Amino acid sequence: EHSCVARLLCIFYMVRPLSNTCIVCSVRFAMYTKVTMSRFRIYLSAGFSLIEMLVVIAIMTLIMSISFFSFRETARNKNASNQVARELMSDITNMRSRALSGSALNGMAMCGYGIHFEDTTHYILYAKPPQTGTCPEPGVGDHNYNATTDNIIERKIIRNSSFVVTAGTPALPAQTPKDVLFEPPHPAVYINNFKDLNGVGSVQQYFVRMPSQTTCLLTVDPCTTLRVLTSGTVFLDN
Repeated sequence: EHSCVARLLCIFYMVRPLSNTCIVCSVRFAMYTKVTMSRFRIYLSAGFSLIEMLVVIAIMTLIMSISFFSFRETARNKNASNQVARELMSDITNMRSRALSGSALNGMAMCGYGIHFEDTTHYILYAKPPQTGTCPEPGVGDHNYNATTDNIIERKIIRNSSFVVTAGTPALPAQTPKDVLFEPPHPAVYINNFKDLNGVGSVQQYFVRMPSQTTCLLTVDPCTTLRVLTSGTVFLDN
């Protein structure tokens, strides 16, 4: 049939009179085309076979199962990160309460209470004792943790080893968190030695995330953000 089609095309383009052979070829070609189209229509009208339907159902079931378990795992990780963040928030608000009430430590009035991260899984709750018998004027001196002079209230560790606590921005949460200190009696809040004096505002963001996470941008990420403002507000931003 293919050679006949080629001959018909050649005859058409060369404008030659049709011979008996070409007429036969034309008829055979028309019959071939009709049979082929009939088979194609039968194939289209046949629909799916039982095996094909079972294969499609199996694939859809597999995809739905994977999606379900992935969603459940994400939800479980999100709940775990929220729990870590709440424990950290409790420690920070404890330091704020101590400063607000002017609590003494070992019978001595403290000049401030704060939190210092040694790395992404270990942190220290500390108090600043007076160095010259009295506390310096507000805003004077170093408010970050000093291993030589400051008193350690408690050393803490992130109990869930699947998470770390970092700082920075949601797009790049890779820094070690800065020190936060609450200074009595207001209490004034210092973030990395900075106090909001001009109403500009400053914030320390703690990102509770899995080490494999490179960002905290997506809502589906198991990442919880804890914010400390220089106004003294401490809150979770899920």
